[in-house]
Amino acid sequence: MRTRTGHPRWGSSRLYRLVLTGVLFGACHPGNEEAKQLRRDCEVYRRPATRFVAGFMGSPAMNVWNGELGFAGGEAAFTLPGLRLPLANPPPSGGAVSLGVRPEDVELTPAGQGDTDAAVDLVEAPGAFLIVHLALPGGHSLRASVPADRRFAEGDTVGVRLPRDRLHYFDASSGKRL
Repeated sequence: MRTRTGHPRWGSSRLYRLVLTGVLFGACHPGNEEAKQLRRDCEVYRRPATRFVAGFMGSPAMNVWNGELGFAGGEAAFTLPGLRLPLANPPPSGGAVSLGVRPEDVELTPAGQGDTDAAVDLVEAPGAFLIVHLALPGGHSLRASVPADRRFAEGDTVGVRLPRDRLHYFDASSGKRL
């Protein structure tokens, strides 16, 4: 078994521990040696067991918002101040939840053709892709990872679509996947 401490994004001020056993990957919360998830790394990435695990797997990190999951008129929706996202297959319980989506799963469309519109705040070009930082209604932020041949400028308005089959739901208090 091989272990490693420290994290390139967090530096030495935050401690994490990875347990690498050839094909298994484990994540421990700082100050707690209990493994939060022990699976193959691709499984941890695609289906994180907790919000903590979702937060450090992947670069850029998963977008996560705290909001309410409600059911009204036979329709489920995730709501934040200034944003309402209808959902087809939500978790069975409502109330306070954290909703996550990976930046590469965010789809940018022409304005008016997504779930909501957003303003482009910043465009980073680290190489083969762009990281587009967006301002959503209600003051919420979002990062989208798109091919480098797409063109965006600060101040542009774009549509944002969040594929429902790529959303991650976490309990707002425990952080566990729903």
